[in-house]
Order: sequence, then structure tokens, then C-alpha cells
Amino acid sequence: MEKQKRKADASSIKDAGNKLFARGEFEAASKFYAKGLKIVEAQLLKDNDVDCVGDVQPETVYLKAVFLSNLSNCRFEVGSYTKSVTFAQSCLTVLKELEGTSSELQVKSRALYCKNVLRMARAHFYGHKIEDSITMLEELSTCENEAYSKRGKKMLKQFSQYISQNKCPPTPEALLKQPVRLLRVALMEPIVEYYRFGHNEVQSALDEGPMAKKIL
Repeated sequence: MEKQKRKADASSIKDAGNKLFARGEFEAASKFYAKGLKIVEAQLLKDNDVDCVGDVQPETVYLKAVFLSNLSNCRFEVGSYTKSVTFAQSCLTVLKELEGTSSELQVKSRALYCKNVLRMARAHFYGHKIEDSITMLEELSTCENEAYSKRGKKMLKQFSQYISQNKCPPTPEALLKQPVRLLRVALMEPIVEYYRFGHNEVQSALDEGPMAKKIL
């Protein structure tokens, strides 16, 4: 009973954070996500107690990964790229714990994994760590998700073309020709990628949709 209440509380906190994120209140959303993360971590510690061996719930592990992903997303939005990468990497580590779980959870886990790899590639790019960005794009290009794999391959191709033409690695300033302000743009094209500050959904920045037809 207590476990179900903890999970319900964490889900409610996540929803509250998502609403703040949708309004562009990223710092406030981060506080909710951090609070939710503490709840699920406490539950996982309790589940791993010697008296509860084998009682760890995969859904709780996945929820922990979601909170880490959302914290990474918030850090990315405010330009804190190093912290964004740190949270995303933690998310990937947690998701690896879900290997061998139910097929439905596997599908969600793999999608979340790809989203964080893509965000890490972007964060490294905007943080001027081009080689690290390329490494993440190489990983993205080999993922099972076809949509993300195509994005990774296209980005790598554009990196290669730029280097071939300019004899040097690309930089955000060189490619975008303008500072990143209220609109996030695709890595290589002047087309809106992240829409305006404040998304309709917490993960809309990474989903396919009407505004994403021409993005990378």
C-alpha cells in the first residue's frame, strides 16, 4: 500500500513538473523532477533491502530514468550543457538495468535511451565539444529506432560535408549564423527544432510531429 502511494506521489509530481516545463518554467520544473527522483530512489533503496530481495519494480526503475531525462532536458533548455549531459548519462545507466524486462517496457526504455543520446549529441555540440558530439551521433546512427538512426546518420553526413568543405570542425556559430535565443534550431539548418520556450509536452522537443518534418 505504501509502495503504491509513493509511486502515485511520484507520478503526480512528474505531471506537475511537466506542466511547468510546458510553460517554460524550467527551474521550477527541475525542482519537481528532483523531488520525484528522491521519492523513487528512496523506494528503490527500500525494495533492495535484505527483506525485500527480488521485489524491485521495473516500472519504478523506469520512472527514475524519466526523472533523470527530464532533469537533463531542463538543464539543456537553460544552456547548462555539462549538467544536461551528466543527467542524460545517468539516465542511460539506469535504463540498462531494464534489459530483459517486459517487451512494452523495453520499447519505452529504448525510445527514452535514443532521446537522451540525441540530447547529449546536441549538448556536446552547443558546448563546443564537437568530437564528443560526433561520438554520440555515431551511437545514435546504430540504434534500433529507425527515426533516430536516420537523424544520427544525417547529422554525421552534414558534419562530414562541412569538414570537407571548410577543412575544420563545425561550430554552432559557423553553422547557425546567429545566436541561439528564444528559438532552438536544428544543428545544421535554420529550421526550428525546439519550438519556442515552453513546449506542449515535456518531450515534444524530441518527438516527430508537424513542426519536425524538416528537422534533423
